[in-house]
Amino acid sequence: MIKLYQFEISTYCQKVSRILHWKRVPYEVVEVPVSKSRSIRAYSPTSKLPAIEHNGKYIYDSTNIAHYLEEQFPNPSLVPAERERQALCHVYEDWADESLYFYMMKLRWLPQNKREWGNALANYDRGIVRFLISRLAPKAVLGILDKQGVGRKSEAVALEDIRRHLNALSITLEKSSFLLGDELTLADISVFVQFDGMNGTAEGKEVIGRYENVKSWMKRVRQLTDGK
Repeated sequence: MIKLYQFEISTYCQKVSRILHWKRVPYEVVEVPVSKSRSIRAYSPTSKLPAIEHNGKYIYDSTNIAHYLEEQFPNPSLVPAERERQALCHVYEDWADESLYFYMMKLRWLPQNKREWGNALANYDRGIVRFLISRLAPKAVLGILDKQGVGRKSEAVALEDIRRHLNALSITLEKSSFLLGDELTLADISVFVQFDGMNGTAEGKEVIGRYENVKSWMKRVRQLTDGK
């Protein structure tokens, strides 16, 4: 059985779990406390999660994992067969991983939200360690966001950027049920988890709520991939 090493609140980890659900692949979750992050270098040289173990082999990085699972468990497929749609699938995934992710994190770590998400991040730690992580994590995360650039934007500017992203997504969904047509692909799961993360904040929920077809698309992706 596959082992999925994860941080519960990570949208990248949720991306992998939804892929596994869609492909109906049994797996076991290994929740890694944040305080034990350094211990994961044995199977994730970048010290980042998710990582999976399968038949004694470790694969890390959500994109690498997605393509590994596609090779090992090709049905139902998540990567289109046609070259043009494969290329678009890659672009959507990269958009989600390298742009939308940072806007999602911006919303989670706004001053009014950081206590909630600091506690969520430290959920699997205990005692004084849990307390310290919940209090110190916001500063560390905000430092990463500042270096990336989104962290230096005001809340209003970030929300306007997100609105533009949602508008583009809404236009894309006007003529199809999913991003690349009428079938679920890796593009949908990758983009969905980031907007679903935004939807977990009051600010994100409000702006997403303005786009009915985006909400309908999110509902379809959730139903197909939540494993219930």
